[in-house]
Amino acid sequence: MPRQKKTAHVAEKTEHRLAGLKAIDPNLDLGEGCSVTAIQSTVDQLREKVNAYNDALAVIDSTQIDIEKLEKQLKQLGQKAMLGVAFKYGKDSDQYRLAGGTPTSEVIRKGMATRLKSKPQEELNQQN
Repeated sequence: MPRQKKTAHVAEKTEHRLAGLKAIDPNLDLGEGCSVTAIQSTVDQLREKVNAYNDALAVIDSTQIDIEKLEKQLKQLGQKAMLGVAFKYGKDSDQYRLAGGTPTSEVIRKGMATRLKSKPQEELNQQN
Protein backbone atom coordinates (compact mmCIF):
# COMPACT_ATOMS: atom_id res chain seq x y z
CA MET A 1 0.00 0.00 0.00
CA PRO A 2 1.56 3.31 -1.03
CA ARG A 3 2.45 5.78 1.68
CA GLN A 4 0.45 8.97 2.10
CA LYS A 5 1.92 11.92 0.21
CA LYS A 6 2.43 15.20 2.03
CA THR A 7 0.73 18.40 1.02
CA ALA A 8 1.80 21.88 2.07
CA HIS A 9 -1.39 23.25 3.61
CA VAL A 10 0.59 25.88 5.51
CA ALA A 11 2.20 27.03 2.25
CA GLU A 12 -1.20 27.45 0.61
CA LYS A 13 -2.51 29.46 3.55
CA THR A 14 0.64 31.57 3.63
CA GLU A 15 0.44 32.24 -0.11
CA HIS A 16 -3.07 33.64 0.36
CA ARG A 17 -1.75 35.94 3.08
CA LEU A 18 1.25 36.78 0.92
CA ALA A 19 -1.06 37.92 -1.87
CA GLY A 20 -2.66 40.33 0.59
CA LEU A 21 0.74 41.59 1.75
CA LYS A 22 1.80 42.13 -1.88
CA ALA A 23 -1.40 44.12 -2.43
CA ILE A 24 -0.31 46.44 0.38
CA ASP A 25 3.24 46.81 -0.96
CA PRO A 26 5.17 44.35 -3.17
CA ASN A 27 8.38 45.26 -1.31
CA LEU A 28 6.84 45.30 2.20
CA ASP A 29 9.42 44.73 4.93
CA LEU A 30 8.12 44.47 8.50
CA GLY A 31 11.57 44.01 10.05
CA GLU A 32 13.02 41.07 11.94
CA GLY A 33 13.40 39.16 8.64
CA CYS A 34 9.68 39.35 7.93
CA SER A 35 9.39 40.62 4.40
CA VAL A 36 7.43 39.63 1.31
CA THR A 37 10.58 38.21 -0.29
CA ALA A 38 11.53 36.25 2.86
CA ILE A 39 8.04 34.77 3.11
CA GLN A 40 8.03 33.87 -0.59
CA SER A 41 11.48 32.30 -0.25
CA THR A 42 10.38 30.20 2.74
CA VAL A 43 7.22 29.06 0.93
CA ASP A 44 9.35 28.01 -2.05
CA GLN A 45 11.75 26.12 0.22
CA LEU A 46 8.84 24.31 1.87
CA ARG A 47 7.39 23.31 -1.50
CA GLU A 48 10.79 22.00 -2.64
CA LYS A 49 11.17 19.94 0.54
CA VAL A 50 7.64 18.54 0.27
CA ASN A 51 8.27 17.61 -3.37
CA ALA A 52 11.58 15.95 -2.43
CA TYR A 53 9.79 14.08 0.38
CA ASN A 54 7.05 12.87 -1.95
CA ASP A 55 9.64 11.81 -4.55
CA ALA A 56 11.49 9.86 -1.86
CA LEU A 57 8.24 8.16 -0.83
CA ALA A 58 7.63 7.15 -4.44
CA VAL A 59 11.11 5.62 -4.61
CA ILE A 60 10.55 3.81 -1.30
CA ASP A 61 7.18 2.45 -2.47
CA SER A 62 8.71 1.28 -5.74
CA THR A 63 11.62 -0.35 -3.91
CA GLN A 64 9.24 -2.06 -1.49
CA ILE A 65 7.28 -3.53 -4.40
CA ASP A 66 10.55 -4.75 -5.96
CA ILE A 67 11.60 -6.33 -2.65
CA GLU A 68 8.25 -8.13 -2.30
CA LYS A 69 8.55 -9.48 -5.85
CA LEU A 70 12.11 -10.69 -5.21
CA GLU A 71 11.06 -12.31 -1.91
CA LYS A 72 8.27 -14.16 -3.70
CA GLN A 73 10.65 -15.24 -6.47
CA LEU A 74 13.23 -16.40 -3.92
CA LYS A 75 10.60 -18.35 -1.99
CA GLN A 76 9.56 -20.13 -5.19
CA LEU A 77 13.19 -20.90 -6.06
CA GLY A 78 13.74 -22.34 -2.59
CA GLN A 79 10.65 -24.52 -2.93
CA LYS A 80 11.81 -25.72 -6.35
CA ALA A 81 15.24 -26.50 -4.92
CA MET A 82 13.72 -28.56 -2.10
CA LEU A 83 11.47 -30.40 -4.56
CA GLY A 84 14.49 -31.08 -6.76
CA VAL A 85 16.52 -32.46 -3.85
CA ALA A 86 13.54 -34.54 -2.70
CA PHE A 87 13.07 -35.91 -6.22
CA LYS A 88 16.74 -36.68 -6.78
CA TYR A 89 17.70 -37.99 -3.33
CA GLY A 90 14.36 -38.71 -1.61
CA LYS A 91 12.64 -37.01 1.29
CA ASP A 92 14.24 -39.34 3.82
CA SER A 93 17.84 -38.71 2.70
CA ASP A 94 20.72 -36.93 4.38
CA GLN A 95 20.94 -34.60 1.37
CA TYR A 96 17.34 -33.51 1.97
CA ARG A 97 18.23 -32.77 5.59
CA LEU A 98 21.34 -30.82 4.49
CA ALA A 99 19.19 -28.73 2.14
CA GLY A 100 17.01 -27.72 5.10
CA GLY A 101 14.19 -30.23 4.85
CA THR A 102 12.79 -32.46 7.56
CA PRO A 103 13.00 -36.14 6.62
CA THR A 104 9.64 -37.90 6.54
CA SER A 105 10.82 -40.34 9.21
CA GLU A 106 11.16 -37.41 11.64
CA VAL A 107 7.87 -35.70 10.82
CA ILE A 108 5.31 -36.11 13.60
CA ARG A 109 1.81 -35.77 12.30
CA LYS A 110 -0.54 -33.49 14.23
CA GLY A 111 -2.91 -36.33 15.08
CA MET A 112 -0.01 -38.49 16.22
CA ALA A 113 1.34 -35.71 18.44
CA THR A 114 -2.06 -35.33 20.10
CA ARG A 115 -2.25 -39.07 20.72
CA LEU A 116 1.27 -39.12 22.13
CA LYS A 117 0.46 -36.27 24.51
CA SER A 118 -2.77 -37.86 25.72
CA LYS A 119 -1.20 -41.30 26.42
CA PRO A 120 0.82 -40.19 29.47
CA GLN A 121 -2.31 -38.52 30.86
CA GLU A 122 -4.27 -41.75 30.43
CA GLU A 123 -1.48 -43.73 32.09
CA LEU A 124 -1.46 -41.31 35.04
CA ASN A 125 -5.23 -41.58 35.39
CA GLN A 126 -5.07 -45.40 35.33
CA GLN A 127 -2.34 -45.48 38.00
CA ASN A 128 -4.42 -43.36 40.43
